[in-house]
Amino acid sequence: MKSTSIFIPLAILTLGGLWIATQAVEISDIENKNAALKARLKNTPRPTSGPLTTSPKKTALDFKPVDWFLVANELKVGHGNFGAFKTSLKIEEKLHTLSAQELKDALVDAEEGSLDKTSLRILTYRFLKLLLKKDPSYLLSLIHI
Repeated sequence: MKSTSIFIPLAILTLGGLWIATQAVEISDIENKNAALKARLKNTPRPTSGPLTTSPKKTALDFKPVDWFLVANELKVGHGNFGAFKTSLKIEEKLHTLSAQELKDALVDAEEGSLDKTSLRILTYRFLKLLLKKDPSYLLSLIHI
């Protein structure tokens, strides 16, 4: 006849009970901390002012003198992520507010600057596109036919 020991099942039950008891204590501690945090949040005054306003992020056009290389880079990066896309939209809006003379000066500055071909192409395209709307006669004078 085979003898079975009752000690192994009892040891497993005892260890399991101890483990469950420690987990219950930890859960109780977490619930107490949670209740304390809820009470602290309930007693904390909430701000009554309107929504938080942050200062608008500066773009490369906000600095004087304008660094056209930075402007071109911000326009190039505009397709990478949402923040950069918003920055490029702000630059586009500010470019639209420039007068025809400011656009002409910017075109000359960009061409005289030490820009790489891609940056120069990006800026020239944008300047000429806006000048076409604001002063088409200037663009016709640029064409030497």
